[in-house]
Amino acid sequence: MKNNVMPSETVSLYKSNENVSQKKILETLNSEILNLKEQAKTIELIPEKNSSRLFPVDIFPKPIQDIIHLAKEYYLYHSDYSSASILYTVSVIIGNKIKVISKERHISPNVFIAIVGEPGSNKTAPLNFFLKPIIDKQKELYKGYLTEKENYKNEQRENPDTEKNEPILKQYLLQDFTTETVSDVLLNNPTGIGVYSNELSTWLNSFEKYKNNSDIDFWLNAFDQTPIYRNRKTSDPKQIADPYISVGGTIQPVVLKGYIKNKKFIETGLLDRMLIFWPENVKAEYWKDMKTSSEVLDTWKGIVDGMFSIDFSNEIPFTQEAEKIFIDWFNKIQEKINNTDDEVLKQIYPKLQLYLPRIVLLLEVLHFYTWEFTEGNQQGINAITAKTVKGAIKALEYFEYTAIKTRNFVLNFDPMANLTEKHRIVYEALPEKFQTKEGVEIANKYSMSKRTFKRFIQNTLLFKNSEHGVYEKIEL
Repeated sequence: MKNNVMPSETVSLYKSNENVSQKKILETLNSEILNLKEQAKTIELIPEKNSSRLFPVDIFPKPIQDIIHLAKEYYLYHSDYSSASILYTVSVIIGNKIKVISKERHISPNVFIAIVGEPGSNKTAPLNFFLKPIIDKQKELYKGYLTEKENYKNEQRENPDTEKNEPILKQYLLQDFTTETVSDVLLNNPTGIGVYSNELSTWLNSFEKYKNNSDIDFWLNAFDQTPIYRNRKTSDPKQIADPYISVGGTIQPVVLKGYIKNKKFIETGLLDRMLIFWPENVKAEYWKDMKTSSEVLDTWKGIVDGMFSIDFSNEIPFTQEAEKIFIDWFNKIQEKINNTDDEVLKQIYPKLQLYLPRIVLLLEVLHFYTWEFTEGNQQGINAITAKTVKGAIKALEYFEYTAIKTRNFVLNFDPMANLTEKHRIVYEALPEKFQTKEGVEIANKYSMSKRTFKRFIQNTLLFKNSEHGVYEKIEL
């Protein structure tokens, strides 16, 4: 196995010479991706346990899949945690510079992400790893800001009558969750910011600052991308017309449970706006060796540096094929909302609909900067493709599962509790995996009609439609 391969040139190309041709930069990145693919071939990939409940890594472009697999091999990062960290990082970088056109709305891809795991599950390291290019970029920006600030002060001393704007710090990340600070930073960074913490409880704690729901309203508006108006006695009024904030962090299940048992997190819809990454039975893994690979981080840095170079504002439409897939899925979820009496599902499903265009856009950007961009298309993303819509739908099936899992865990909810005796008997009689025809026959033995049974298996708290005509029981 080849380790510590030749370091990437991409980062230095971006930093050392702004006149280096775009073609040279793209050639270097393309070379890195090819090297990474060759390295990935040398790894015997061991599937994660409970693979049917994993985030679908195959929705990412192949270079990103290779990065995730190699991060698992070298650093023992669970694929779900790496996937979460990648999506969060991309959402922070592109901000509201690129939007997807959905109906009359132009939607940016901000996300609220919670990476959930027990102590020792190695959930924090992937977030820090994939955010490192942004953290390094922010260090450079801060250093430049200090220099500009010092020059500004000197100029003001020498020429006090000269009118010149004070330097503003460009930021991508913020670890202060107070709404006052976030508002101030957003005013100076109109394309958006990422707010993150290794312990998401820091964010949840901020909601307890005031007794009313003003802080929660702030974050709900930020998520929904509606204007934010802030008035405080101690400061001037603030108006943020196009707020963009992505939130990310890690949290332990028991800590999450303690916060969300507070009804306002559920009643306001805040919980349902969070994408939960929570793989099953993650244990601290044993080291096999001390090997590492600079190629993994270097290639990721090369991809991220490409995203930093975004200097175009796109409002991206759907292709006809992508639009049809989008609408069919949206209406399928709408039918579920209309046909269920379960209040939990009625809260979860609309938020999944809100997330579809956001996940689609994140995937489209990743594909652009790992394939199309390296093949010479420098004009931007022309349209949302069917491939990324299908990928986003697969991701949302995972989030549907983790949302239900979180509700069940937090509320100690028993999905069997509200079943009739007949439904309970039929459920117990069904095998763990069955075809619809087989299930109908079993239901018929207990005098349950075909129509009633088909509606019964649409209960996503109890069953998963794993493939066409095939259902699996969800582990309770």
